[in-house]
Amino acid sequence: GLIADRFGLSWAITSIAALTFLSGAIVAIAMQQTAKG
Repeated sequence: GLIADRFGLSWAITSIAALTFLSGAIVAIAMQQTAKG
């Protein structure tokens, strides 16, 4: 909502997609580390 109002809808979608991807990547890396240890 806030991001969309300030930067436009495409920007909001892009930033949310990037955040989702980043958190997913962090979780995947953490899982790999846990599995090895």
